[in-house]
Amino acid sequence: MDLKNILKKYRSKLVKEAVIKASFAGAVFGFSALLLYEFIAWMFAAKAVWPGAIVFVVVAGGAGALFYFKKFRPTAKQTAARIDKLGLEERVLTMTELEKENSEIAAMQRADTIKALTSNGISEKLIKIAVSVPMIVALVFSAVCGIGMTTVSALAANGTIASGSETLGEVIDNQPAKQFEVSYEVYMGEGMIEGDIFQVVEEGFDASPVLAVPEDGFAFVYWSDGSDDPYRADGNIRASVTYYAVFLPIDEAGGNGDMPGEGDKPGDLPGEVGGEGESDINGEGDPNRGASGTYEEHNQVYDGQTYYGGQVYQNAYDDALERMNENDDLSDEEKELINEYFKTIAK
Repeated sequence: MDLKNILKKYRSKLVKEAVIKASFAGAVFGFSALLLYEFIAWMFAAKAVWPGAIVFVVVAGGAGALFYFKKFRPTAKQTAARIDKLGLEERVLTMTELEKENSEIAAMQRADTIKALTSNGISEKLIKIAVSVPMIVALVFSAVCGIGMTTVSALAANGTIASGSETLGEVIDNQPAKQFEVSYEVYMGEGMIEGDIFQVVEEGFDASPVLAVPEDGFAFVYWSDGSDDPYRADGNIRASVTYYAVFLPIDEAGGNGDMPGEGDKPGDLPGEVGGEGESDINGEGDPNRGASGTYEEHNQVYDGQTYYGGQVYQNAYDDALERMNENDDLSDEEKELINEYFKTIAK
């Protein structure tokens, strides 16, 4: 009896199983391709949503056929092995291996196997179609993703929801801006800093203004970045930074008084705080310092000719107050800092 005819009805059952497995595997690839296509359509709000069905059919069909012929199609030995699992103890597999032999032993083995198949009632119905759980899970997951993405793409194409590019733009726009720390400290001398001495500022924004105010007997000299203006409003912040205010006794703040040297500068102090030799915070010596080493009345003569104290200062102060009060863009805190600044330069 022809071996192929004996195994034909059993193999047909295994072929059905192979077709189901190949269809499942092909569908997984088809839904994955559908997901990719519909995702691209959603990103660009494309109107061509339903051609995704064609993508699914082509990919699923091609992948399914490939899986069937390359992986799942049962061979004669695979069929024999599945039949033997029904209790024939490798008889069918042995018969398959001895198919081309005409010896008496081979003939007896084939006869014994055929008798066992017929007399023991082992039919093809005993072979159960089996599909692995991971394959079922993969199919369900890919189907949910692919069909879900198709729905999203269709809604975006109709303008019901935002497209992928619009959503991505919104996400980028809503990203929190970089933040930097800006702080102000007294490095030397007696004085204080009015305003917010520790600030967290978003990148590109301005810090709140601060004012370095000396204690009695001291004068503000400069900030660690070289600025000699006690009032500062740092703008366009791009990095974290700390500014140090330097105060000196009035009788040392100009002329030949000793300034802090390199040895006095802390390791994290930015910029040059002091140097060697004669201190000169104004570039060419301090015209406000008298011969006795103390400040005299001419400390408010800056060009050698015009005296900026007295009524000249008062007029400038009154004019500044008037313009400040008329400026609605200034906060009360900023107005107070400006007022304190004028009081400071009057000393």
